[in-house]
Amino acid sequence: MMQKKHASTLALCTRMQGLYVLLVTNKQSNILEDLETLRLVSKLVPEFCQGLLEEEAVSMSAFDLIFAFDEVISLGHKENTTVLQVKQNCEMESHEEKLHKMIIQVRTEAWRVQDKGFNRCKHRLHHDIAALLESIA
Repeated sequence: MMQKKHASTLALCTRMQGLYVLLVTNKQSNILEDLETLRLVSKLVPEFCQGLLEEEAVSMSAFDLIFAFDEVISLGHKENTTVLQVKQNCEMESHEEKLHKMIIQVRTEAWRVQDKGFNRCKHRLHHDIAALLESIA
């Protein structure tokens, strides 16, 4: 664990294999609470990156990590939560998310129906052209 001070901020850093987790706070904050927050955040990274501690895995899970960090830190203060609670909260579906999924599903189904109709018309057109060519020949 590394600690670096600046004029009014304090940076806490911990290394996780090839990655670093950095927590920036002010000097007036409780250092013990900050260290606990850093530990909790560093436990969340492998949980949301499927255990892969690589830059690419973190990039692919960026939004999930942001949501998880938001569950831990609210308005600059650590929430009293655990890794399990954070995972459960992040897995919950909201009403808006369900609505969005339903809209996507309806649009996808409409596209499939439209695509089938287009393919039928295309097939009939090819059949009609072939019949017309046979009648000419």
